[in-house]
Amino acid sequence: MTGYLLSPNIYEQRQCYVTVDISSSETIGMTVVDWWHVTGKEKNVNVLRRIEPVPFFDLMLERISALP
Repeated sequence: MTGYLLSPNIYEQRQCYVTVDISSSETIGMTVVDWWHVTGKEKNVNVLRRIEPVPFFDLMLERISALP
């Protein structure tokens, strides 16, 4: 997301282990995030969870207003 690249400090983020299930018949194809580190596997993704809305919209409006 462009907002993260411009201002990563307005996001809540956490390193987690993430995989795509390719074997279970119920969840095949689903992205699985080990948010609580229950698998013990090495964390491999920086997951963005929440955003501060006011600074985000201020940033977006600032950038959009600069367009020709």
